[in-house]
Amino acid sequence: MQTESLRQVSTEGAQRRDITILFADLAGSTELARSMDPEASHRLLSAFLEHCAACVSSAGGHVARFMGDGVLAYFGFPQVREDDAERAVSAALAIRDGCPQLGAALLARSGIASGSVILGAAIGSEEAREVPVFGDVANLASRLQAAAQPGHILVASGVAERAGARFLFRQSPPLVLKGFPEFGHGWEVLGRRSFGSHAGGSRPQEGLIVGRAGERDRLIAAWRAAREGHGGAFLIEGQAGVGKTRLVEELARHLPPSAPAYRVAADSLRTQTPLDLISRLLDQFAPCPAVDKGLRYSDAEGDEAAQGDMIARAVVDAIGEPAILIVEDLHWADPPSREVLGAMAAEAVGRPVLILATARPESGGEPQALGKNWQRISLAPLDRTQTAELVGGLAGPALSERDLRHVIDRSGGIPLFARELVRLLSDGGHGSSIRAVPENLTGLLLARLTALGPAMALAQCAAVLGVEAPVSTLSALARRQGVDLASGLEALAREGVAMVSGTPPILRFAHALFREAALETLLSDDRRMLHRDAAEVLEDGADGVPDAVVAELWERAGDAERALLALDRAVAGARGRRAWLEVRILTERSLALLRQLPQERQGVRRELEMRNLLAEALQITTGYSSPQTRAAAAEAQRTARRAGEIYQSMLGVAGQWMVASSAGDYKKAQAIAAESMSVARLHGGADALAAGHMIDMTTRYRVGDLVGAEASFVSGQSFFDAELFVSRAGAIPQTFGNAALVAVLLGDSVSARRRCAHALRASRRQSGPYDRCFAAYMVAMVEILLGADRRAAGLGETALRLAGALGFPQFAATARIALGRARAGCGDVASGMHLLREGLQAMAETHARNAQTLYFTWFAEAALSGGDSLAAIEATRSALEINPDELFYRPETLRIRALALLGQGLKAEARDASEEGLALARAMQAPWFLDRMRPLVGRLGLE
Repeated sequence: MQTESLRQVSTEGAQRRDITILFADLAGSTELARSMDPEASHRLLSAFLEHCAACVSSAGGHVARFMGDGVLAYFGFPQVREDDAERAVSAALAIRDGCPQLGAALLARSGIASGSVILGAAIGSEEAREVPVFGDVANLASRLQAAAQPGHILVASGVAERAGARFLFRQSPPLVLKGFPEFGHGWEVLGRRSFGSHAGGSRPQEGLIVGRAGERDRLIAAWRAAREGHGGAFLIEGQAGVGKTRLVEELARHLPPSAPAYRVAADSLRTQTPLDLISRLLDQFAPCPAVDKGLRYSDAEGDEAAQGDMIARAVVDAIGEPAILIVEDLHWADPPSREVLGAMAAEAVGRPVLILATARPESGGEPQALGKNWQRISLAPLDRTQTAELVGGLAGPALSERDLRHVIDRSGGIPLFARELVRLLSDGGHGSSIRAVPENLTGLLLARLTALGPAMALAQCAAVLGVEAPVSTLSALARRQGVDLASGLEALAREGVAMVSGTPPILRFAHALFREAALETLLSDDRRMLHRDAAEVLEDGADGVPDAVVAELWERAGDAERALLALDRAVAGARGRRAWLEVRILTERSLALLRQLPQERQGVRRELEMRNLLAEALQITTGYSSPQTRAAAAEAQRTARRAGEIYQSMLGVAGQWMVASSAGDYKKAQAIAAESMSVARLHGGADALAAGHMIDMTTRYRVGDLVGAEASFVSGQSFFDAELFVSRAGAIPQTFGNAALVAVLLGDSVSARRRCAHALRASRRQSGPYDRCFAAYMVAMVEILLGADRRAAGLGETALRLAGALGFPQFAATARIALGRARAGCGDVASGMHLLREGLQAMAETHARNAQTLYFTWFAEAALSGGDSLAAIEATRSALEINPDELFYRPETLRIRALALLGQGLKAEARDASEEGLALARAMQAPWFLDRMRPLVGRLGLE
């Protein structure tokens, strides 16, 4: 078997493996050699090396090389097992503990490390063939062995983590290891752990048991029956990590402290040692002659079944009182012990004994064969809701929504996987940056994968395509790799790694971690070539595969240019659907890839288009004046100056204006508006001129130049139907919505409603919801000014629903404000005030400061309608102070303030506010303000 595996390495060349490496040597061998006759020294050293080789082989390891007075051994090659680290520690202990039998003065020392290595192509011939290892793991193991004291074993932290369930460790003093300046501490092996204990404080928190209430209650009921003399046996089955031991521990929590419980675990190192499991179980009882007799004759010829029955009966008799017998990892038990356990299950019926055994299904998913007296409890993975509950209990509220989804997706409902991922995140990682496969799970996953044999190649092909892979696409990729699809699919299903389901058929990995482990087995060059082949297969005709997926494959293949071409298609598609968050993510990816190209192939115009598009997407997804939008717009403008391209420069100027205007920086916005109109006239295109007039109109409107804003809108009307302008996100709702507000304030309600109708019609023609949300909010504002509060409330609800569901933070804030004012106007003051407060707070969080005069005035108006004149006075003070340059609604602010002051009996202050408002309304030539102020003017006796 070993020679065959070496031949395979030689044929296939280098491969990536996760292995555990053991270095062991004879301490003080030089001094011993000086004090002994050379022939005696040779005999002693030969005996030591033979002893080392026997210990390594017995533990399932591979002796890679004899090195003078020591040995180099691999665990995880040629055969991968999930407990390779434990096997290496077991071998090191056996080497150390066996030395006194070779000579009283002999002491061994060992070093062990685990991790990813490259196994080179085998060199040499036949039995002399050697497989070299490349990577830090071997060097680390060697340095640890050199640092170990005679008679001691030092291991790296990864080994201590993997083997911590079965061995005791103690942290070493700080170590200085050549080549590992940041190593810190190692771990000294103290010995085997008694079953059921665990490392002091190092075991990850288990969390509440989730999704197993029915199974737990069934076991509790079985224990109660056993106490009454109606015992039995239960086999708890499920794949590794699904929670078998956790269920047993949950039962133990419900037992009284005095309840006797005997525990034993089968050992993967002793699967062929007859009655090993039963012998270790009996070590927990007082001597029992009947059992000893049965064990003594177990190897003799005769009726094996009768012998097993005799041992089983004697063991159950020895238990005597009501008790629980817990047998862990029954799948590793030696066959005679399994037979005895089967007989014990029959003996337990009608006796006060409850037997619980945990086991994994046999290869291929078949249940363990133990006989008819066992009741079975099969544990399936948790569903997504249950996994979320488990993860929430482990991590608490500190875990972000993104990281929560990451754990749920990758764990596949396996509690052990979820706990390990949470542990990594709690240690400071993030979902997208933590190690692909957690250290503690590497052996478990790779053991399952290597059991596939040649089908491992199909798992690697599928892994490149994702957690799910259409079988038609996988078939095309497998043909390119010379992999047999049919036999590979059969092996994947048999080992529970992946299953085919659905129409058309799709191969799905049982867990995302299987996919990631399969990818980690590939060498970097092989992985790149496989990604390239997959990208070509998808581009050659795989229907329905997103271009973003193809781009990722090209990126992982190392071909940035072809990845960019695929991303261009993906961005265009997302923009056409108005999927702005997707546009943002894809554009950020494009810019990152563009920087990977040589400078001469990057193309400043291409970069400028990307930066302008990113700024637009950030405006929508984070807010028009968020820090991200500000930075993106500034970078786009700098790139535009380098490019010297007029149209893209116009877009860059527009982005800068949007940031300044939304932030309430109207002086800067006015300067940018003038530059924008100049660039638009220089360009001469209808789209550019439409944008220039929209910017000029909106800027004039916000600083109170209503007449100038109306004139700018009218002069730009012939350009506003330009195709490119209409297609730009929010252009029509913003243009016609603001123009409608201007018309209302100038006393032209007919034009205002006509402009609102146009904004709503145009938004409905767009494929995405952003324009519909924008238009609904703008028209709601107009309806409030026109006194149609119920109609405004309906539009506000629409805007809020779209903004909240689709992630438009600035509109989610402004829609709350409009809806709150509309509800207050309809008489529901309490609800309206609540929404207004929420909206104002949300506006602050988006860093937007435009229209704050209006919004605080609406809050004051709602407070006044509820009889709270003090709150109205305070709100109008905020409205007047927050941005003195924002004048478009200031006359109404002063009117509301005057009414609130009158409510407090402050007539002189009210008169001052009214006079200021009246003068400003006249200067703005705004009949809407003058009409609303007329009753107050008469009340105060103003002209």
